[in-house]
Amino acid sequence: MIQELFRRVLVGADGTEHSQFAIDAAIAVATKFSAELHCVGVMPPASPETEAEGVGLDQLNQSHASIRDQVASCADRARVAGIRAITQLIDGDPESVIESYAQKTGVDLIVVGHHHLNRFRRFLEGSTSESLVEHSTASVLVARSPLQES
Repeated sequence: MIQELFRRVLVGADGTEHSQFAIDAAIAVATKFSAELHCVGVMPPASPETEAEGVGLDQLNQSHASIRDQVASCADRARVAGIRAITQLIDGDPESVIESYAQKTGVDLIVVGHHHLNRFRRFLEGSTSESLVEHSTASVLVARSPLQES
């Protein structure tokens, strides 16, 4: 009965050390529950400045490459652990992409990393983990790195 608690686990990857910790947690949970693991990389869109003038294009391309690498690594590690892994790279806003994907695929648990944002950035950008906890129909695990400052 408890084995059926989490049959499908989704982990969000954004190419950072915070999402790497979330991947570690998601693989541990998927292994414990013999769950299918969905490694989802959300590719942020270009800013208006990047689209208009090419400003920051190298940084955006580097970010996308990091996300692709992290998703591939997640799937490889999961498969080595005997977990069925599904990868997905999706363009868009992390909160809406992750929630939409979770609903479409019947995900039982969403695992995301925690980024410490100052008040100003949180006001401007919002927090993906807070938004998912508040609005997701699936359970949400926010994996906070033990090395992260509060």
